[in-house]
Amino acid sequence: VAILCFVLGAVGLLLGGVVALVVYLLVGVALWLVILYFESWNWWGIGWVGNIYPKLLYIIYQQILLSWMPGETTPKFMPIDKLRPKGPLDKSDIDYALAIQVP
Repeated sequence: VAILCFVLGAVGLLLGGVVALVVYLLVGVALWLVILYFESWNWWGIGWVGNIYPKLLYIIYQQILLSWMPGETTPKFMPIDKLRPKGPLDKSDIDYALAIQVP
């Protein structure tokens, strides 16, 4: 019975160590890469603030900016029957200019 418990304990410790190593390799290494990426912005010559908040905002803004797709100008998205009839546009003065009116 003692030998069986010893073998099961050793196998359990070995499997636990392997599972811990796999979890670290999957999660820990990815987390370290993210941390080191954000820390690389603090190096000399780059001039970023040391806070994580503006860095995350910058990354999110870049993601939004780079994933933006321009609209399509097909009849499906811009149907002709939705256009207003032709006519004069209402004009108003511009506050920062003299005697200029724009629609």
